[in-house]
Amino acid sequence: MKAGVLARRADVVAPHGTRIYAYRHWQTNRVLYSLSRSLDNTSSLKQLTFAGKKTVPRALRKDHWKPFFTAKFELPHQGLKAFKKLREWRILHELNWDPEAVKPLEYTIEKQEEKEDEYDEWNELGGWRVGGPRQRLSEWKLRKKKHIMNQAENSVADLAAVLMEQEKMAEGFSERMEGFAQEALSWVSTEATNDTARQEHLDRINKKLQRMEKRVKATKAKSGKRWDLSLAKKVQNLNFEIKRGKIEYHHVSKLPDKLRQAVTDTLSEKLSSDYSGILHEEITKSMRKKTGARMYLLSKALERLGVDKERLLMAKQEADAGRPELLDSIIMEVPATLDKLSEPPRELLDEDGEGPGGASATADDQVSENAVSWNSVPENDVNRMELAQHDVDISTQSKDDASRQGAGSALADVEVVEQTDNVQKYANPLQHEQRVPEQQDARAAAKAAQQALKARSAEIRLLALRLQSDAAITFSELQRRVVIRDRSAIQDRARARFEQLHQPQASDVIDSGVTEGEAKSNVTPSVMTLDVPVRGYGSIKVTRPVNDLVESSIDKLREQLPNLAPKPTEDVRLDIQIEWANPLDAEFGREWPSNVQHLPMGYSRNTSPTSHQRGVLELEMRVVHDKDHTLIRRLPDSSKDPKPRAEDTLRIQLAEELMRRNDSGIVMGRSAKKAVPSSRSSERTRAASLMKEKRRLAAVKVENEMLEFQKRQAAEAASAKQRKEDKRAEFIAKVEAEEPEKAAAIKRHWARVEELQLRKKEAMPKPTPEEEAERAKRLQRRLEARAVAQAKMAVIREQEQAREKQAFRERTAALQDLARQRKEEKRAAFIAKVEAEEPEKAAAIRAHWARKEQEREEKRAETEQKST
Repeated sequence: MKAGVLARRADVVAPHGTRIYAYRHWQTNRVLYSLSRSLDNTSSLKQLTFAGKKTVPRALRKDHWKPFFTAKFELPHQGLKAFKKLREWRILHELNWDPEAVKPLEYTIEKQEEKEDEYDEWNELGGWRVGGPRQRLSEWKLRKKKHIMNQAENSVADLAAVLMEQEKMAEGFSERMEGFAQEALSWVSTEATNDTARQEHLDRINKKLQRMEKRVKATKAKSGKRWDLSLAKKVQNLNFEIKRGKIEYHHVSKLPDKLRQAVTDTLSEKLSSDYSGILHEEITKSMRKKTGARMYLLSKALERLGVDKERLLMAKQEADAGRPELLDSIIMEVPATLDKLSEPPRELLDEDGEGPGGASATADDQVSENAVSWNSVPENDVNRMELAQHDVDISTQSKDDASRQGAGSALADVEVVEQTDNVQKYANPLQHEQRVPEQQDARAAAKAAQQALKARSAEIRLLALRLQSDAAITFSELQRRVVIRDRSAIQDRARARFEQLHQPQASDVIDSGVTEGEAKSNVTPSVMTLDVPVRGYGSIKVTRPVNDLVESSIDKLREQLPNLAPKPTEDVRLDIQIEWANPLDAEFGREWPSNVQHLPMGYSRNTSPTSHQRGVLELEMRVVHDKDHTLIRRLPDSSKDPKPRAEDTLRIQLAEELMRRNDSGIVMGRSAKKAVPSSRSSERTRAASLMKEKRRLAAVKVENEMLEFQKRQAAEAASAKQRKEDKRAEFIAKVEAEEPEKAAAIKRHWARVEELQLRKKEAMPKPTPEEEAERAKRLQRRLEARAVAQAKMAVIREQEQAREKQAFRERTAALQDLARQRKEEKRAAFIAKVEAEEPEKAAAIRAHWARKEQEREEKRAETEQKST
């Protein structure tokens, strides 16, 4: 499924305005806000402010914009207000900024070396002016662009400020709500039920409106045709107050109807909920009663038949799938009563006393005995004997088939006994007549066993079908059946309970002190009777005290009086969650509300992680908080694996170095500090000091270059003066040859100009010898500082290179040791396997390996000797 479809589905789940998604550009730290999970070119590009050339792209690239944070609000209007504020403040940061706050450009060591090489080349050519106007202008433009586009820290600070404002708004809203509730309890109940009090309130509003209208007329007459700005604003405010007064007059005049409507809606919701709960309880009782009786009968049937419920359900499912073996075996598991019915006569038992249900040899012995008795039959009865022998074969075959199918030996032996009796009946009439009572008993027992087995089979199959139907039915379907069957009874019981619960209670009569002659309009009734509609029940009369009704329906009353009560859109909830791509970014906010919850967003990226990052993820790296509530990253618990493998330790060290280079913003935990020799804090301190030293050295270098530029400029001025004198001498010689008087005048003019310039220089304050000496010393110190800085820079570079080389050597040596150890283990396993089969071959392999290792050592020694 495409990411866009998933994003749209996520937006459908969360209401519009409850989520603010912030994205950060990975190069410029620009921030884009969106109300949807995916960025749209049309709406997102409008947020980008033009800060110069190539600062607004034609389209957004998904691999350049990464998730920054996600703010989750509970109320949509609260999220929309925060979104509006964040965009406005971001534009304010981009358009109204302090030029003095623009930071100088920061270059990496490699970039700084490239720029130094470029300066040296231009200095050799003599065409580069360090700090010239064009260079300063280009650097200023670049610094300005970076300063305007870098809004990541400002965005976090803006979010914290917005949430702090909303916290103050929430406190103010709760105070206004409490004030409105207290005022409503004091005047709404009185004026809604007392016409006189309500009319007095309306008269006060009318007088107030008349006074404000007179003030408006007086202000307009005073201003004349040309309106004064202050007077116009005053008239506008008065008109607004008049409008609010008219709205208040309307609400107060309709107050009885509004209060009745609010109270009716509140009671309707509450009573409907109560009736629904009672109805649900009655339905549950009916279901429990019905299902309990049914389950009791089924359990008794299972206990009587001696069958397990789960096993019977499984057998029924397999039988429906075409595998009836398990169900047949359950049916053939004959209980003790059925064994007694199918017990054969004592004559058919063998010497050990085992019956036909015990062993199949008994039936075979009986058949052989019958076969011996058939030898005494006359010859004229041969056909009858053959027929009997055929019947015996068929009965024996049916017995074997029944045994193979797993139907049990009891039914097969009973059939053999019956077939044997038939054979004896037809083979030897005399023997049949002698044993008629015994065979009649056997046949009766066999028939009883068959009938019991058939009844058991039918009962078990019916029981399995009932259990399967009960297991397949859902709770909602069972509830629907119970409701359809006993709907009227359930409703009657629910209505009776509801009426008993909400019937009016008799209360003591309180003397109000009002005589019958007084007007009823001047009396404030203490109770109110309403016809409240209840969903599913109808309507019910409710009599309650007015103050209790007003207090319980304050929310509905606020909706009925929108201009007198605080607006619902002013409500603010503080249970806000912020998910951060890097939780340490929350430190850019100066202060956060106490109820805001900060959570890590998780491992989010546009491409799949690389191999070493997969290894880090496999090690179950987690982000947690320590005792000081500082976010740290911990290694896996060492108690689970007290001796970590060398490969895991090396992988952890490589991951730490990679995280240090990428500057992920997560500090190391205590367990990680023990596993990794270099800690995060020390690395940051060393990096900060190194950067400070580099900046100082760069400033010294620029100052030295400026001194060299001044020297070069002085030399150029001297050479220009010499060229000027040479040109003058050549010009005077040419003019003097033609017009001597003109040449003399030119010389006098030049002398006058030089005299004026000399006087001007003499008039300027000259430096004292001490200042000259100080200037020379300062120049000397600068040159020495430059030399020292260059030497320190060289030393620092050498130390960094040596440190990197040493770390690389250590990692390489560790990897080589690990590879050598694995190689030795594989060789040992291989040699052990070969030595068990061919010892001579194993010895030859060892000798070959030793020879190769010796050659490798000699080659390594030669290489080291050449390098030294």
